[in-house]
Amino acid sequence: MTTYVNTALFVYTEKTEAILEALQSSDFGTQFNTISYDSLLLNPQASLENVGHVIIAGGVAETKAIFRLALEYDFSVALIPEKSEKKLFKFFNLPTEADKTIELACRANSQAIDLVLCNDNILLFKATLGWLPLLDVSADMSKARFLIESFKKSFKRNLLKFSFTTAKGQKITTAASGCILIQQKGSIVSKTIEEDQSISDGALSLLIFSPISIVVYSKILLRLLTASKNRKRLLPGIGYIKSSKIDIETVPDLKVTIDDDCITQTPLHCEVLPKALRLNIGDALAEECQETQVSKESVKIANLPSDKELEQISLKHIPIFAYAAEERFRELFISLRDDAKTSPTYITLMILSTMLATIGLFQGSTAVVIGAMLLAPLMAPIVSLAMGLLRGNIELLKDSATKIGIRRAMLPHEILGLLSP
Repeated sequence: MTTYVNTALFVYTEKTEAILEALQSSDFGTQFNTISYDSLLLNPQASLENVGHVIIAGGVAETKAIFRLALEYDFSVALIPEKSEKKLFKFFNLPTEADKTIELACRANSQAIDLVLCNDNILLFKATLGWLPLLDVSADMSKARFLIESFKKSFKRNLLKFSFTTAKGQKITTAASGCILIQQKGSIVSKTIEEDQSISDGALSLLIFSPISIVVYSKILLRLLTASKNRKRLLPGIGYIKSSKIDIETVPDLKVTIDDDCITQTPLHCEVLPKALRLNIGDALAEECQETQVSKESVKIANLPSDKELEQISLKHIPIFAYAAEERFRELFISLRDDAKTSPTYITLMILSTMLATIGLFQGSTAVVIGAMLLAPLMAPIVSLAMGLLRGNIELLKDSATKIGIRRAMLPHEILGLLSP
């Protein structure tokens, strides 16, 4: 059986004053005291004395102000947002019908939820710093137009140095174009972590966007624009941190936009006040909050550049192809080094291929000669030679050149310069 509060303070603005008549004509047995939002701010202590439940009818700014007062004076809150505040309706699972919204606001079963502070500013939906795709384009832009605009901007963007420190003291230093703190479900970016997100789990979620190349950037865009049911794997070039506290530092300092308002800058201290606010929310969201458990700290940064890569990629435009750091391609370079060195298997295959080619030449058989070419393991050392030249790796050049029988006199002048002591 649904129960309703006995008394409530109704706070209205100029745009929502008309709701007062519908509120007073309701038959939920609730007695309403009314006050304008401006009058409440003039003397909140006197207006909120002995108040246990406040109904705020307004926008995001008024909602945040009431939330801050709720922390100080310990009362529950209900929302009747302005019709234009679609984010408030969606985020808190509020019904769009006026009579149902009023009924929900008068209920006595408020749910305890987390409150996120970023440099002491309340965060409701998201906070962004730096540059992220899909956040600086209009909602009605077509996918084709979006891809064109995104690629144009990507060639002008730099990867900056970011440092993150979690509640457990783990420090992550990487290069990224930007990051986003997410509290709102349903956005394109939040789809990557939607199953690991709640407003009552005592943690906040941070997505780090680090397209180390245009190729990786293209994969991110295509994956974000394509509906996918697989939320367990992070997209390439994206890192994820979930913790009750996150400190963010950047070089250089960046402006921080919180809920579409640019009101602070880095360094940024973000923390969660667990179950600090009692709020009337939609039934589906309330049921989800009751089932949610406190989340453990989670750090997933395998897709991000490491400390040793920062000098090569930070403060530079995003390249077309990724920088081939040994940490990122360790197995590849181990294989290249192995392929550049002479081994019993290599010698055996070369002897057999030579014998086969000799037989093919005596018989005048083109097929046998081609078979000997296929048997000869020369492709791997040639690739190693090319990679050694590309990266200026002298040891790899020497080993691979010797393995495929190239003498120093046969090498070009540029390679001789690398091999000279």
